[in-house]
Amino acid sequence: MKKLAFFLFLLCFPTFVLASDLKLNALEIKNGKLSLPFDSLNNLYTITLEEDVESVDFVYEVDNEVEVHIENNENLQNNSVVTLQLIHDTDTIEYTFQILKEETEEMRPVFLEEKEEVPTNFMFQYKTMVIPLACLILLLLSYKIIFYHKK
Repeated sequence: MKKLAFFLFLLCFPTFVLASDLKLNALEIKNGKLSLPFDSLNNLYTITLEEDVESVDFVYEVDNEVEVHIENNENLQNNSVVTLQLIHDTDTIEYTFQILKEETEEMRPVFLEEKEEVPTNFMFQYKTMVIPLACLILLLLSYKIIFYHKK
């Protein structure tokens, strides 16, 4: 019995795997703005760029043996997706950035016209007070008619 308990203990004993964390240590966007402050555990961001910017200028820190590949970082349009891929031996991780471009709006002259005062009828203007008051009066009359007692 002791041998069986010892075997099950060894079988179920938690194993520890030593692995290095594959992540960006720091990230900064020189020509745009990240939607959220950088967190190495978050791998999905939105970058806001000006309309004339064609590519994102990344400044990042990684560990020594990690290779970094940046994909789709040319001729960026609104809703483009740029990926930053980290590779170490057989491990890979991707940080994904959706691009939003700020569009300049054309300024059109606005002419404000004053609207004419349209006369409103009494019921339309005071309906929030008249309707509940009329209902209350009808309820009181109905109560008096139904429960009227002669003395």
